[in-house]
Amino acid sequence: MPPSESLPVPDALRAYAAIRRRRYRALPHFPRFGRGWLARVEATLKRARSLAAETASASPQPEGDTDMTETPTASTSGKWWGHSITIWGTIVTILSTVVPALAPVTGVDVSGDLVQDAGEQVVDAVQTVGALIGTLMTIYGRMRATVPLQKALLKPKG
Repeated sequence: MPPSESLPVPDALRAYAAIRRRRYRALPHFPRFGRGWLARVEATLKRARSLAAETASASPQPEGDTDMTETPTASTSGKWWGHSITIWGTIVTILSTVVPALAPVTGVDVSGDLVQDAGEQVVDAVQTVGALIGTLMTIYGRMRATVPLQKALLKPKG
């Protein structure tokens, strides 16, 4: 089909699923993993069809009159803002650039020595927490161990 033509959404979804199925069947590990791969294709196809149906049932807006206040997936699959890397990146950027720039205006002194001391304290805290976690993992791993470790038997060369 020439690139200028487009398929209706249900036909495009069906064609894409067929391409994925053919690709998976051609892989050498299909006998072992194929059922899972094909199940994933079917689950994806089912979800895509339901999304296409939701989109088709939504009332169409006149061209150029887009409502940017509501995202179709925001109500169904929103996530807590604390799970957003973008939000955390923004917070870190604000704390590292905006706050020190505005601190003198508010009367707060953010000197280089203060920043260095805070950095050293953070490094010490991270090292302490890392050591604690490593120790706890060692103890937990030892408690769960059911088979003792053995030395490898060295075969004589010859």
